Amino acid sequence: MLTKFETSSNQVRGLSFHPKRPWILSSLHTGVIQLWDYRMATLIDTFEEHDGPVRGVHFHISQPLFVSGGDDYKIKVWNYKTHKCLFTLLGHLDYIRTVQFHHECPWIVSASDDQTIRIWNWQSRTCVSVLAGHNHYVMCASFHPKEDLLVSASLDQTVRVWDIAPLRNKKKTPLADDDDIMGLTQMNSDLFDATVKYVLEGHDRGVNWAAFHPTLPLIVSGADDRKVKLWRTNETKAWEVDTLRGHSSNVSSVMFHAKHDVIVSNSEDKTIRVWDATKRTEIKTFRRENDRFWILAAHPETNLLAAGHDSDEELREVLGIKNFAPLKSMLLDLFSGSHSYLPAFSSSPVLTSLTANLQPPHLRLALLSAMGVCYKARNLATAYNFAKRLLETNPTESQAKTARQIVQAAERNMTDATELNYDFRNPFVICGSTYVPIYRGQENVSCPYCTARFVPSQEGNICGICDLAVIGADASGLLCSPSQVR
Repeated sequence: MLTKFETSSNQVRGLSFHPKRPWILSSLHTGVIQLWDYRMATLIDTFEEHDGPVRGVHFHISQPLFVSGGDDYKIKVWNYKTHKCLFTLLGHLDYIRTVQFHHECPWIVSASDDQTIRIWNWQSRTCVSVLAGHNHYVMCASFHPKEDLLVSASLDQTVRVWDIAPLRNKKKTPLADDDDIMGLTQMNSDLFDATVKYVLEGHDRGVNWAAFHPTLPLIVSGADDRKVKLWRTNETKAWEVDTLRGHSSNVSSVMFHAKHDVIVSNSEDKTIRVWDATKRTEIKTFRRENDRFWILAAHPETNLLAAGHDSDEELREVLGIKNFAPLKSMLLDLFSGSHSYLPAFSSSPVLTSLTANLQPPHLRLALLSAMGVCYKARNLATAYNFAKRLLETNPTESQAKTARQIVQAAERNMTDATELNYDFRNPFVICGSTYVPIYRGQENVSCPYCTARFVPSQEGNICGICDLAVIGADASGLLCSPSQVR
């Protein structure tokens, strides 16, 4: 079967099959979520409430619900029958990469660029656990289909398996009280009761995806080192089984197929590759000459497979496995021309983003997040400045209401409980090693390859951003294409 969908946006961030109906969700860079009938190739409905790109979507297995997560740091739960957003979950401090419903418990798992994974109870509408341990962007997180486990992949080059069994008997976290303007309750030790069971190390670059086998104690992962790795686990340990080589560029997504004993991976090298999971050999390569593949989604019950790539041209080949159906979806080049994935930025996502040349919707989100973080920390004078700046950006009604509330609260006590190395009047960049601000006019040195900036004391060290060049070295004549930076 071959299906093509036409849409005004070429930038699809997420895909999810409905478990029973012939539907697929597509989340776009524009902030719109589309519901398609893939048999008829027709658009059924659209959902618009996110302020910015939506990266992750997922259908509930039995309820008329789906969940979405986006660049506005929000998780939204929708009822597709009533066409309404039921509620919004707040807590993440950076882009949300993936979201997923649990197959049995009333849980949602979310992975974020704020380096955390959160588990939410969507019935009580609260965060029940924060999984901290990764030290770079968390690119994906998903529940085990049967056991109380969760797997996550991160640009810190690791895959982590988490034991979430303690959450089953956990009491509900109380809702935020009325005095908590931002809805950010004080986190306590109960939120961190999920523990790391295994840390899988073996990739040489950031890991973009990891997934459980539906029935066997296996995990598959794909990374920027161009490799697909297969891991096995038991009750006490986890180890690498084999490495599948063949991709010539970053592996974007990888998964076990639900009905075949195969692994499917896609890559920026313009291919989808199908591997024999037992023999660990390549079976089939599906190639596009001019288009990079970015995402995969497999139907939970049937043999359908959805894939997305760059071009607007129609797919004219199939994978060669019975009932595999490449689904045309138009994707964006994530962070094209942007350095927002760098470790220096992830350490201070709020203040750094306020100095960047952001589009108005993202500037409002950055100001809103910075305002909330400072207010929660009782840095009222700084929160006041962020609130005033937010009111100057033509915010939404809810954003403006929150900003005015914080202005009124701060005017009664214009002080900061904690001294910040932050001058909102003076633009700055973040040192790539020490993560301290470098204000305009201050001495600094840079990496000749990736141009990351550093304080003078870092001169002569290897750049921790690109791991290629010596900080402050003379590399006049070296030309770097923007396409080299993803």
